[in-house]
Amino acid sequence: MTPPAPPPILVLVGPQDIVNIAGAVRLAKNFGIEQMRLVQPGVFDPWRIEGIAHNTADLVSRITLHDTLAQATEDCTWLAALTARERSAKRTVLRPRAAAAELARRSAEGVVGLVAGREDRGLSNEELDHCHALVTIPTVPGHRSLNLAQAVGVLCYETWLARIGEGAPPKPPRHAAPAAPSARIELLFRSGRSGPSSSSRPGGPTR
Repeated sequence: MTPPAPPPILVLVGPQDIVNIAGAVRLAKNFGIEQMRLVQPGVFDPWRIEGIAHNTADLVSRITLHDTLAQATEDCTWLAALTARERSAKRTVLRPRAAAAELARRSAEGVVGLVAGREDRGLSNEELDHCHALVTIPTVPGHRSLNLAQAVGVLCYETWLARIGEGAPPKPPRHAAPAAPSARIELLFRSGRSGPSSSSRPGGPTR
């Protein structure tokens, strides 16, 4: 069996709300992302983050803080930036599934990263220029902006699928449950239709 591609790192630039940071931590944990880097977060409190995103102490302990996006990604060979900006003459723009496939493919060449910006204004032009592709999530045209953690969740999910493959089997049942023969199923239906006897029903006759 071929091992999955290495996961991307997740970089949040200028997040202000600790709930969004914790939400991103939870999603990273859910979908196998092992490293997070924060660029000038408005607040960083590991104890509070783990209190919101339970059972993530190992991931929270590996979070690193940085002054700039360039500093946070100096070891990366390819970066995909989340943005709501649909049009760009100079930049490669991808949908989430295509971006996830590219992240998985390029992870064989070196460290790759998924970058998300500030809750209120996203990434600056300079920060977008630092990344190799932009990722846009299609939404209703009049309401395009997603919550930071929600947008991160879409990309984390897609990268997980790209890494493990669409055909990954679901978790098997805890106990074996062989198929029941049709005679037994019919007996079950007949018992259900007949219901309990009148003598066993509440308020029924007694002797």
